[in-house]
Amino acid sequence: MFVVIAYDVGDDKRRNKLHKTLKSYGEPVEESVFEADVDFAQLRRMQKRIEKIITSDDQVRYYFLCEECRLKIEVLNGKPPTQTPRRMVI
Repeated sequence: MFVVIAYDVGDDKRRNKLHKTLKSYGEPVEESVFEADVDFAQLRRMQKRIEKIITSDDQVRYYFLCEECRLKIEVLNGKPPTQTPRRMVI
């Protein structure tokens, strides 16, 4: 599933830790926005890791996009939307 994760974290240490965690699941597209193409298990692992980092003062939002909506993403002056890596079975 394709998910956009947006966050607002006030503390530099927590924000940096969250950014590093999210990089293991997706790609940064703005300063506090990531795109990730994950399966359900990866999503749950990511959310649990995020919950361990943030506090009640922080905000994290998950926006789930269907494939049709994902194809309608328009980008001006940035890299294209995150693509699912092609897997080859040999």
